[in-house]
Amino acid sequence: MRSPKASVFKDQRMKRPWVVRWPERNARGGRIRKSKAFVRQRDAQAYASAKTRELRDGPCAADEAARDRIRELGDTPLSVFVDKYLERRKAEGLRRATLDTFRHIVSRLVKYVGAGRPIASITTDEVSEFLADQRMIARTRVGQPLSKSSRNAIIRHLRILFSHAVGWGYVSASPMGGIRMPKVNDDDKRGWHYFSPRDLLALLRSSNTLREKALYAVSYGSGLRFGELFALHPTDVDLTGGYVHVRPHQATVDTPPFLIKDHERRSVPLPAYAKRLVAGWLQRRGGESPYLFVAPERFTIIRQRWQRMQACGEQWQNRFMVNNAVRNLKQCAKRAGIVPNGPVTMHSLRKSYGRNGARLLSPEVLKEYMGHSDIATTLTFYSKRDAADDAHARWVLDRLVKGLPMQNMSLCDVKATFSGTSEQSRRAG
Repeated sequence: MRSPKASVFKDQRMKRPWVVRWPERNARGGRIRKSKAFVRQRDAQAYASAKTRELRDGPCAADEAARDRIRELGDTPLSVFVDKYLERRKAEGLRRATLDTFRHIVSRLVKYVGAGRPIASITTDEVSEFLADQRMIARTRVGQPLSKSSRNAIIRHLRILFSHAVGWGYVSASPMGGIRMPKVNDDDKRGWHYFSPRDLLALLRSSNTLREKALYAVSYGSGLRFGELFALHPTDVDLTGGYVHVRPHQATVDTPPFLIKDHERRSVPLPAYAKRLVAGWLQRRGGESPYLFVAPERFTIIRQRWQRMQACGEQWQNRFMVNNAVRNLKQCAKRAGIVPNGPVTMHSLRKSYGRNGARLLSPEVLKEYMGHSDIATTLTFYSKRDAADDAHARWVLDRLVKGLPMQNMSLCDVKATFSGTSEQSRRAG
């Protein structure tokens, strides 16, 4: 049975929109719900924290978020430490996308225990209850259980938070020591649609513009990430040598900066079909947009947004470049008659490149082409078995049994390899 707690809700119809609600027992022993409204969210969260502790541990003094000073060890409110943590990590050069992800995850814990809750009073048992209570908040799937991968992401971020709290002297021990991450099986992983070479040809035939054809050809033929793809300049594509270069770009008055993930430049070989389509697109495109795959009207929006963000001192994110690429890809796939076997996204084209490369290239080479910092990422996340692999396995086994040659390998070579392996096994035994 879950422990009682006070929750914070927002009601725009009220003058005091932040409402705290909690369960109580009346004189007859019946269950009732009580509430109290506040003008500021911070006050509501502090009251909810105090009320939760009162419901679980008995009456206690109200938790006030003392933002003006830091008191004794462990007496710092959780919200105060989170703000300081974000400020320090931002000063260390952590990007806005990473900070936003962390802020979104940690805000779940802040709302659960209360903003004014002393950080040292958070226990391992309470963190376990918090993890069990988490649900999806997306509008289309609100209230559904979190996947194991999402739950593990929350655990990882909380471990980082409390490890910094220990290192900076705010607490003496982390409550995450007894928390274990659930094992993620293949059935728990989010699938994706593999675009076969036949699917790519169907996409190219169904594309409405030459720009889309070149975009899909480069994405499928080089495995670039979403931000890398739409940040390409015409000078980043070497049609003579047959390479696409992934490199950072400095910010200008009209164009935002482009930062490479892990700060690693790389050059990826471009297939002939992609070179032909890019060459045709370069002849037809105008000079209004400095980006290879960004239309002039979209570049106008990018420039206006970048100028507003410069005035406000905000950080640019690569995902701000375009907002309709996935929609266009889904529509094109539907026109092509492609029946998806998983979610269709621009990242599916990159994953399909990785899967094709895993069949033909060594893991070390594929790792460099895809820009991974760890080869485990290449081996773990960019391989997927489908019916084509099963058909190929049957073909290989059939030819082995029939004694037919397979790509410069005869059956006698295979027999020699098998017999040598068996002899070594017998000797080892």
